[in-house]
Amino acid sequence: GVLAWMNFDQQRKYQPPTDGVTWQDTPAGVVARQVNADGPAARAGIREGDLVLSINGTTVPRATRVTRILYQVGNWGTADLELSRRGQGWDQARPLRWGCCTLSMD
Repeated sequence: GVLAWMNFDQQRKYQPPTDGVTWQDTPAGVVARQVNADGPAARAGIREGDLVLSINGTTVPRATRVTRILYQVGNWGTADLELSRRGQGWDQARPLRWGCCTLSMD
């Protein structure tokens, strides 16, 4: 009983890493379909329609890779995103804050 309650309490406190974006696979690549207006990505300037090319130098061929990389980076890590907006490549260089932590996107 007590151990189960402690486990539930820890799960309730856990904040999974998120950038506030719903990424979608498209023929062009992985695109930001929905950007939470209050989320870290929106504060950093990421917009709906932006295409993510790589994270920390790793090519992002599928939306599931974004989630996997964010979990690997964790809430205390740094991720550098290479993006494309309307065919123009650019690096996002504003710090993102999620919960108590900072995620930098370059």
